[in-house]
Amino acid sequence: MTKALLTAALAAAAVAACGAQDPTATRSVPGAGEMVQPPLFQAAYRVDAQIFPEDGSAPLPLALIRDGRRTRLEMSLPHRGEAVFLVRETETLMIMRLLGDDLVVRVPADAAPSLPDAALAGADLSRVGDCAVAGERGSLFENPNTGAGRAGRACIAPDGVMLQAFEDERLVWQAISVRRGPQDPSLFEPPPGAAVIDAAEMGQAAAGMADQFASPDRR
Repeated sequence: MTKALLTAALAAAAVAACGAQDPTATRSVPGAGEMVQPPLFQAAYRVDAQIFPEDGSAPLPLALIRDGRRTRLEMSLPHRGEAVFLVRETETLMIMRLLGDDLVVRVPADAAPSLPDAALAGADLSRVGDCAVAGERGSLFENPNTGAGRAGRACIAPDGVMLQAFEDERLVWQAISVRRGPQDPSLFEPPPGAAVIDAAEMGQAAAGMADQFASPDRR
């Protein structure tokens, strides 16, 4: 579940306002020990959350915006400022501000931030009890192996949105607030008119600039 810069887990959930009707109340709740596949990637929502790096450094705030399988991740990265990731089936687009302009970098799909709901898609999980996070109700599921031999637990709302996630006993994701509803389709597209370049091209351009400035013939 850990990946270069972002080790993360997904979150979200069910009841937002006190006294409001639970939009998931009519869904059936699996019994204890029952093996099920939670209905992931079906809800539309925005989750404000924190991820907890494996090195024990300060948690990172982020916003996860989903509408089905469309994903937008807004993060504040240490020493790098704000960054936005659009996670798609075959690619990930990373959007940054550079000298006042939007720069969109295309990276391989497997370089996307690793979110555990993607790893759980299609997996049979064992329900081990109830849970409540950020004012939301859900079911606590166990996953015997999230990768690298680590067990995992996840609190998942009845509509399939995760509220909290653990690797072994270490908390990796915590939802703070959830807002459900259809999301603006433009959130899942790069800014209009922004330049889109491949990560490999960006690396080559940077290397060329470094060579130019290192050249003794440069005037």
